[in-house]
Amino acid sequence: MSHRQATRSEAELHPLERAVLTYLSRRGIELKKDSHVLVAVSGGPDSIALLLVLIALKKLLHISRYGIVHFNHRLRKEADEDENFVRKLASNFGIDFYSGSEDVKEYALKRKISIEMAARECRYRFFFHIKAELKADYLALGHTGSDQAEEILLRLIRGTGPDGFSGMPVLSKKGLFRPLLGVFRSDIISYLNEMKATYRTDESNFSLRFQRNRIRHEVFPLLDKISGRSVERIICRTAELFTEDAIFINDIVEQAWNEISLFSARDRQWIWDRKKFCENKVGLQRRIIRKLFGEIKGDLYSLSFEQVENLRRFILEGHSGKKLELHGISALIEGNFVRFSDEISEKKPFPGDRQIIPSPGRYEIKSTGGQLILTLISQSEAKQIVARGNEAEVVFDADKISWPMVLRFWQPGDRFQPLGMRGRSKKVQDFFTDRKIPLSRRHRIPILCDQEKICWIAGMRADERTRITESTKRFLLARYTET
Repeated sequence: MSHRQATRSEAELHPLERAVLTYLSRRGIELKKDSHVLVAVSGGPDSIALLLVLIALKKLLHISRYGIVHFNHRLRKEADEDENFVRKLASNFGIDFYSGSEDVKEYALKRKISIEMAARECRYRFFFHIKAELKADYLALGHTGSDQAEEILLRLIRGTGPDGFSGMPVLSKKGLFRPLLGVFRSDIISYLNEMKATYRTDESNFSLRFQRNRIRHEVFPLLDKISGRSVERIICRTAELFTEDAIFINDIVEQAWNEISLFSARDRQWIWDRKKFCENKVGLQRRIIRKLFGEIKGDLYSLSFEQVENLRRFILEGHSGKKLELHGISALIEGNFVRFSDEISEKKPFPGDRQIIPSPGRYEIKSTGGQLILTLISQSEAKQIVARGNEAEVVFDADKISWPMVLRFWQPGDRFQPLGMRGRSKKVQDFFTDRKIPLSRRHRIPILCDQEKICWIAGMRADERTRITESTKRFLLARYTET
């Protein structure tokens, strides 16, 4: 794929690019001027097409800056190759690249959910965290009309209300941007072939173990054969009708929400007046609850009618002091009030919590209350600092650092090359064990990374690959202190 893919005028657009522009225009979708867009790129065909289309439409959509985000689920042996593919792609285009990973299998076991759902939750938490950290305006996702049709059918199978038939929005309140919903998977493949673009293939997309894949490879072909038409396209057209009705109804839901909601000073908590909630009609109660799930979870993915109804009955019939945990939400009845919170945030901090370090400077580390200072120093200053042997500070060879850096915390599977261990790596977990660091503290020790490696376990040990030598020309001081 050529890295010279360029922004084009409307007259120069490929038919698919023009179709995307027309789709957005007809729906009145306009991005902020000079917007910063993060593009979620897995390496698969949809995400590669998304990137190419957004680059081509850069001026027409008023985009001034891009970033590429990639999440490594560690579920496939090819996962690291996918990440390297996307990293190289970002480099070819000259676009900032941000990657993250998490042990999805462990997360699924702890949460007692499917691997598919766990992967989605971990991925979105990372994406939203980077979006917030960079103060980006939008997160672009490569969902197509084919994905929309599959999602609506899945919702129907799980049980859904009218809002569920609206499908995924083109642009959500949280800044999720899905410009490809007006085109379909076959259109994407044709576009990539014409653009001579390469992409990665995920073999798990063909596994019939997953419900979505069975709908894609078995149900839709059968429905197409029965109807003699593209059922995907019919479902998507129907979804647009429901979307128009939902806009009107949601105004009513918003008014009812404001009437029952009470102020809460605590972060990530919502408090309702039970009496006022119960005064609403059953249909409106259910819509208010769906809005609650959307506020807490970010979307209504995998939410079923039974879950909505269970929470509704709990609010109506539960006695004071009773608690319910359901679908990632914790609900507690307190007299005439009901308090809701994010179940995950109550139990533990986000294990992938990270802070982007774009350049040398002074940074307040929100998650620990500490402070990180990165500054270029002279050779003589570097020698003095090294001689002091203070573990709270370290000197890197600045030319061995790949910016932007990231400050994060330990994740299972992390490895680094402790200073002095040339050519050999060590699990960070084993390093902590050797240092007799208790399990309760390990997730709170900052780890400073660049785009390729762990550079420093703050206050403990630097990585051999950042070592200064006699040939070092630029010296970067890193100092971490806790308040």
